[in-house]
Amino acid sequence: MTRFLLRTEVPNNSYKENKKRQRLFLKKLDEVCNVMTETNGNGAVEIAYPPNLQNADEIPDGTNADVTGNIPSWLKGSMLTCGAGMFHFKEGSVKHLLDGMAMLSKIKIDGENSSVSLIQKYLKSKAFERSIEAGKPCTTLMGTPFVVQPLRPFGPYEFTDNCLGPLHEENPGEIFLQSDGSTYFFQIDPETLEPVEKNHYLKTFSLYSMRPLPLEDDNGDLYNLGGTITGSLQCQILRMKKENRSKPLKERWEVVCQIPSRMKTSGSILRCFGMSKNYVVFIEQPAVVNAMKMTATYIKQYAMMDWLEWHPDFCNRFHVVSKETGEVIKTEFLSFAAFYGVSILNAFEDGNNNLVVDCVALPNTDIMKALLLKNLVSPDESMGNIYSGSIVRYVIPLIEELGDADDNDNYIEDDYDEAQAIRKGDKVVLIPEVITVGVDFAIANKNYIGKPYKYAYAINSYARKGADVGNCVMKIDLETQETKIWKGLDGQVPSYPIFIPSPQAESEDDGVLIFGVTSGVTPDNNENEAASANCVVFVDAKSFKEIARASFKDKIVAAWIHGIFLPQS
Repeated sequence: MTRFLLRTEVPNNSYKENKKRQRLFLKKLDEVCNVMTETNGNGAVEIAYPPNLQNADEIPDGTNADVTGNIPSWLKGSMLTCGAGMFHFKEGSVKHLLDGMAMLSKIKIDGENSSVSLIQKYLKSKAFERSIEAGKPCTTLMGTPFVVQPLRPFGPYEFTDNCLGPLHEENPGEIFLQSDGSTYFFQIDPETLEPVEKNHYLKTFSLYSMRPLPLEDDNGDLYNLGGTITGSLQCQILRMKKENRSKPLKERWEVVCQIPSRMKTSGSILRCFGMSKNYVVFIEQPAVVNAMKMTATYIKQYAMMDWLEWHPDFCNRFHVVSKETGEVIKTEFLSFAAFYGVSILNAFEDGNNNLVVDCVALPNTDIMKALLLKNLVSPDESMGNIYSGSIVRYVIPLIEELGDADDNDNYIEDDYDEAQAIRKGDKVVLIPEVITVGVDFAIANKNYIGKPYKYAYAINSYARKGADVGNCVMKIDLETQETKIWKGLDGQVPSYPIFIPSPQAESEDDGVLIFGVTSGVTPDNNENEAASANCVVFVDAKSFKEIARASFKDKIVAAWIHGIFLPQS
């Protein structure tokens, strides 16, 4: 069992007392990391979990992989990822996949010498340390309600600082870890993976929430979404100009515009946000967070999922904002049917005064309940009635006035087979083209964000309604709808893919796709399949064939949620 130093927050204690407290904490951590089953208060085993839902150890001193195949010689650098590493404690488990304690990993890749190494450490958040000491989850999480216990609870709107989310770089070596399930965000040292600083959205930016992954345009400016309450619930479009990146953190972001929520006590989740050359687009969703339920969390013992409401009678509203002026296009654009938007894959202007917006969409929010741990133990049963996501394409006419068009007229020309923008009274209703079905999450080549593009790289974790293949990574040709698939052995679960373009790329798909593979529910609990899953896979994006694999003897958190690649300078 590996160890880490506990950073004590009791400076008045004596050195001897602190050392004693540290030994007790490490003993508890040893006990927790060896818990591979959920137990009740008496220690009786209730249910066994597959490898990808078991606790993982830290590997602070690093471990080397056994590399097979050929990693391109130009691929040199470090990949930083974040995933759930701990689900179970001595006296109980978290209840949701997104409740796991955040584990940071640094995967160092040297293609020239065909070597891969890894270190992984838990994010030293208060939620992590308090849960270890209490022997059970003790903060409000996505599916796990707050548990009253001797440790001091968080105050209002400070439900957890367990940031299980994406990382991004604002300046060289300045890495931030953010999560839309936390009011906190961390600056992380990319060498040691230790927190440099912890900040609070409200105290730093006067925001109650913030989309965890900003978008960068060709000018080097960053754009993002923030949620605030200034008399009413509002969404802010934020911009960080390139020249402002060197300013103190509080002074970097400026407000481009504010968009009031269409509901008085509820606000859309801040997830679907895209950017083209001249516009940003925010999709206001029928999936909303009820602020009244949020304030009643401690009284009602709510989990974050309990705040979420689904209003299918409210179709999605597309807000299109000029990057130059900050003005919102006055025309009201609504989706034909309500959908739960996982993310905007990309957005671009087509040259015919239209904004093309590609989304990963689900018909409702049922997937959130399906990701409860009790359901993931038997995914074939729990996922059977859950629909797969789809990549859908909306085409928005960039018009300020409706003009002379009659009701039911289509503003979109014949360039699109299925996508339509139909006038309905004083509104424009958008009907999408369905590009492909069976997608949980998708990315594009970062060099093509905001521009016309051809390829998407996606993951489908479980075979559900509308998808014949589960646990696979896909390359999708958005023009021909041709799909290529990578799939491991039965029960093996790939992580979100990360696309790294070749430095001398000659085409959009000239690069390498990297993803981790871990073992979920395997036929007959085959231990050989579980062992072969503990790896990082390299796929040539053009041919979509596996070219290398880095296998680890130590259990790694391969089911990361997001990651970034920092090339070696």
